Amino acid sequence: MPPTQKRSARQTKLAIRFCAINLRTPYRFDNRDPLPVYAVYATEIDCPEGETPVEWMLLTTEIVADIEMASTILRWYSYRWRVEEYHKIFKSGCQVEKYRLAAVGMKTLIGFLSVIAVELLQLTYLHRTQPLAQAIEILNPLELKILKALVSQSTQSPHS
Repeated sequence: MPPTQKRSARQTKLAIRFCAINLRTPYRFDNRDPLPVYAVYATEIDCPEGETPVEWMLLTTEIVADIEMASTILRWYSYRWRVEEYHKIFKSGCQVEKYRLAAVGMKTLIGFLSVIAVELLQLTYLHRTQPLAQAIEILNPLELKILKALVSQSTQSPHS
């Protein structure tokens, strides 16, 4: 488990259970057939004293027929925060929502900004895990030159 504000980093041992279940659909939907999903339940075994044990109940439409697939579902869930960070970078760092383009132009721009967001996410992760590492490990020389020029521009006074 990676560290958080409330938890120190640690290796965990999990008990994993899974089964197929049917969820009732809300009465307001026309189709009232139950929704077939799989539940994957993980609980931490031998949690260190003073720590809160990990306990996850995940529902998925992926077929979970064996422990390997249940473990895959848990691994996918562990990536959730990276995905959240990506979306934050995409919306805030790349400011994708400020662009109002026609569909064709937007597809091209979103493709371009997606690549930039991935690289910014990689830089963020690199800085967090290796604070002394150089940006050149992620960015190519041209990208680094452009970034330096943008930073230089933004730090100059408007009257210079």
